Amino acid sequence: MHIPDIPEGYVPVTVMALDYPGSPDTLHPVLRERELAPRVRKALGEFVF
Repeated sequence: MHIPDIPEGYVPVTVMALDYPGSPDTLHPVLRERELAPRVRKALGEFVF
């Protein structure tokens, strides 16, 4: 399988979507509450080894 712009011998294992955030006012109330809540991040040791 050949994916353009990825050198032969490399396999992508992560994909990230990057964009500008939209207005929380356009979200359903449940999603708006979740979007505006403080972020809680996992410690690196929980998923990097």
